Amino acid sequence: MQGMGKALAQRGHHVVLYTTDVNGPGTLNPLRGSTRLDVVTNQPTFTDGYEVWYFPVDWPSRWRCSWPLARRLAKTVRDFDVVHIHTLYAFTSQVAAFFSRRAGVPYLIRFHGTLDPFLRRKSRAKKWLYDALWQKSDIDRAAAIHYTAQDEMELAAPLGFKASGIVVPLGLDLDSYRICPERGEFRSKHLHNWKGPVVLYLGRINFKKGLEVLIDAFAALCAGRRDTCLAIVGHPDPDGYADSIRRRAAASGAADRIFFTGPLFGREKLEALADADIWALPSHTENFGVAVVEAMAMGLPVIVSHNVAIHHEISRSGAGLVVSCDPADVKSALEKLLENPSQRGVMGANGRALVREKYSLQQVGKSLEQAYLNIVQRNGTLLNSCA
Repeated sequence: MQGMGKALAQRGHHVVLYTTDVNGPGTLNPLRGSTRLDVVTNQPTFTDGYEVWYFPVDWPSRWRCSWPLARRLAKTVRDFDVVHIHTLYAFTSQVAAFFSRRAGVPYLIRFHGTLDPFLRRKSRAKKWLYDALWQKSDIDRAAAIHYTAQDEMELAAPLGFKASGIVVPLGLDLDSYRICPERGEFRSKHLHNWKGPVVLYLGRINFKKGLEVLIDAFAALCAGRRDTCLAIVGHPDPDGYADSIRRRAAASGAADRIFFTGPLFGREKLEALADADIWALPSHTENFGVAVVEAMAMGLPVIVSHNVAIHHEISRSGAGLVVSCDPADVKSALEKLLENPSQRGVMGANGRALVREKYSLQQVGKSLEQAYLNIVQRNGTLLNSCA
């Protein structure tokens, strides 16, 4: 949402973000407190040209329950021309849909991948009940459903929503990627000055990311070459899964060439991208893939699974290789790129061009603005502000 807010503010729109102060997944236990962001609540702050309100979360924080947010929304929703709701299965999304309808303000819903068939296997009964009672009705009565890739929209088609779909990708502020750190800083800090090629994974250490596939593929690769290392950069989500991935790496036979750095941000994240030779994500599901776009913006060739929703764009532009979630397939792709540095260079250049053409914040801002204009014109209003 932050990038969208900045892009729209740059185009002269009044943008307001309402959110909660919960930090992390929250809890269903009334006896446990929630971890909270260190932010000012119940009053506006400003970032990148738009207005942000944080509201204190109430129990159950896992549901993002916040009565102060609901009261503020009920009071102000009529001030907006369009409301953009982010994610499902949350108090915030439910009250936003309710108060928008009551005020006659059109709203869009973005799923954030929550309706992907792979993810719907988790807590299936609870999600079915929630859909039956509230969620499907909120979606059906939306002015539009916002998908970030064509594949994401196609995966949701069997669910039969009545609302029409629009595809607007996410965007990067490319100014943040124009200055590339010197090579060697990440290797010095985290890889014991590794001299050979570096395969990089950068993202959450989460069950959907296919890290077990990547580790098995890398271990098989190492049986034939010892000059390459794998760097896994990201925060545990949750800790238990991250522990299992570390154990898998330790038992892989390539433990001395697999490095876990923890999460890196800002310049340190750019240092990791600058020092890598290949970026890999054999994900089981990915409704967009911001980290993939970041890697391409830094000129890295990428290896992604066919479950990453923008894999068609990557393949068509020649920015990387598309694989299955089979370790043998991933190993073959790694070998192909490691043995052909010139191909890596061509793919890196193609990736940069793709990001400039399709995934820059400026391009996304134009597309989102047009989508909002179409919606509010159907509703008979003018587009001045969005929440």
